[in-house]
Amino acid sequence: MGTNETYRGIFTIPSTPFREDGEIDVPSFRRSVDFCVECKAHGLVYPVNASEFTSLSDAERFELSEVLVEQNNGRIPAIIGVAGLTAECAAKFAAHAREIGADGVIAMPPYIKRQPLSRQVIFDYYRRIAEAAKMPVFIQNYSPPVGTDMSAEFLLELCRGIDYVDYVKENGEWRILHSNLAPLFRNPYQYSWNDAPHHGTVRGPLGTEPDESTTLYRAFNEVKEETDIFRNHPDLPVPF
Repeated sequence: MGTNETYRGIFTIPSTPFREDGEIDVPSFRRSVDFCVECKAHGLVYPVNASEFTSLSDAERFELSEVLVEQNNGRIPAIIGVAGLTAECAAKFAAHAREIGADGVIAMPPYIKRQPLSRQVIFDYYRRIAEAAKMPVFIQNYSPPVGTDMSAEFLLELCRGIDYVDYVKENGEWRILHSNLAPLFRNPYQYSWNDAPHHGTVRGPLGTEPDESTTLYRAFNEVKEETDIFRNHPDLPVPF
């Protein structure tokens, strides 16, 4: 753990707006950032899968990351997506995130690969990111073929073995992940599931999710009793 601060809540993922000519739409992106903050999201995460980061050039990733941090202006934590094809590439994005004043970084392992990545390759990849970022690192455990499915034991090894690697964002079935991950982590808020907002979650794309998700989160964590919002949403996961 590289920091004593614990992030909790709904960290939302702004979408990437494009103009009709295919260029990024910076004014619309600024409005998206403001919308997320106004919906009382607890943090911003960008650019990642839901924001179509693979459609962006390196220059566009740098530019929109800067815009995100500038527009947010320190109102809520800003976590920058730094996934790269190599450790060197990811470290470059991580160093830039530190330079522009981000609050953390998130990355899945290299997403174009000819064969499964070894544990050593993945460990060195996150070590290089952490060394460049020098702030909280979120591991994104994303399913193949784009992602790399990492075991709970290996995730724990990464968190214990690399300074600043503090969080795990899981994209799989949360009920299974809860039983596998929860006993391994001393701090229960160190991992998040897409559908378990009682610990924290990263939500996207933008749409109407920030306001709906933060309302549900506050209802569970602040009211802490059965309310109409839960009776009216029978599809909510069991922990709610």
